[in-house]
Amino acid sequence: MTEVAVALAIAAAWCFAAAARLQHHAVRESAYGRRTRSPQYRRLLRDRRWLTGLLMTGGGAVLHAAALALAPLTVIQPLGVLAVVITAVWNTRVDRTARWRSVWPAVAATTTGAGAFAGLAASRVAPTGVPAGAELRAVLLVAGVMVLCAAIGVRRRSEWGARVRSLACATGAGAAFGLVSVLMRAGFQHVAAEGIVAVVVIDAVAVAAALVAGGWFFQYAYATGPPEVAMACVTVIDPLVAVGTGLVLLGEGAGLGLASALGSAACAALALSGVIALSLTVPPSGPPRQRPASAVPARPTPRNTPCPTPPSPPLRAPARFGSSSAPTPTRPTSTERPTSRTASPTAWPDEATRSM
Repeated sequence: MTEVAVALAIAAAWCFAAAARLQHHAVRESAYGRRTRSPQYRRLLRDRRWLTGLLMTGGGAVLHAAALALAPLTVIQPLGVLAVVITAVWNTRVDRTARWRSVWPAVAATTTGAGAFAGLAASRVAPTGVPAGAELRAVLLVAGVMVLCAAIGVRRRSEWGARVRSLACATGAGAAFGLVSVLMRAGFQHVAAEGIVAVVVIDAVAVAAALVAGGWFFQYAYATGPPEVAMACVTVIDPLVAVGTGLVLLGEGAGLGLASALGSAACAALALSGVIALSLTVPPSGPPRQRPASAVPARPTPRNTPCPTPPSPPLRAPARFGSSSAPTPTRPTSTERPTSRTASPTAWPDEATRSM
C-alpha cells in the first residue's frame, strides 16, 4: 500500500501546483490596476479558472489525506514539497519569468530543508495527551502572527515592496494552515480519549475559521507576487508552525534530543533561506496579458478643443405654388455664352424669350 500512497501524494502535489497557477492568473487579472492590489472576490466567484483551481485544491487535499491514511507521515509529508518544484518548473518554462538555472538552487534548498525538517521532526515525535489550554495558546500565538502579516501585506497604504508583501501574506497563509493541522490533531486526540465533547466542536469551528483565513492570505499572496514564491513559503511555514506548536505546546517534543533539535533548526533555516532566495530570483508579477489591439492606431483627439462643424446653409421657407415669391435663378457672372456642350440644362428666362 505504500506505493499507492506515494502515487496519491505525487498526484496531490500536481493538483496543488495546477491550482496555484490557475488561481494566481485569475487573482492577478482581478487585482491588476487597483491601488491596493487586492483581489476582487465577486469577480473571482464568476471566474472559471479560479473555481477550477479551488476544486483542484480540494481534490489535492483529499488525495493527500488518503495518502496519509495508507502510509506513515515520514513518507508522505516530504513529498508535499514537490508542489514547489512543479510550480517553479511550470512557470519558468511557460511564462518565462526567470531562467531555470538561476531558480533551481533556491528550489533545491527549499525542498530539501522542508522535507528534511518534516522527516526529522516526525521521526522523533512522542505522542502524548493534549495539555489543558494548549489549543487556546496555539490560537492566540498564530492569531498574533497573522495580525502582523496582515499589517505588512494587506494594509491599504503599505510602505513595503511587492516581494515583502507577498512573503508576508504567504507567511500568514502558512501559519493558518499549520494551525489547522494542530487543531485537527488535538481534536482527534480528544475524540479518541473522551468522545465528541464541547472542546471538539470549538476545535472544528476554529479549523473552519483558520481555513478561511489561510485562503484569504493565499489570494493576497497571489495578487502581490509570483505563485512559486507563495507556494514555497506556505510549504515551509506550514510544517514549521505545525511541528513547532506540537513540540512546544502539545508536549510532543519529549523524545527530541539536542542533536535532533539542532538538525531541525538547521533544516528550517535552509528552507527559509531558499524561500528568500526564490523571492529575490523570480521577478514580481507584472501586468496580465492583454489581447493585441488593432493594427490601426486611433487618431488622438485633443481634449479641450471643440471639433469644427461645417457651416449649414440658410433655411428658406417653402414657396407656395403659383406665388410670385418663388426664387429666380441668378445669371452666371461669366460673359461667355454657353454652348450646346456646356449649356446648363436649365434655360434662363431672357434667352428663352430671344429664341422665340
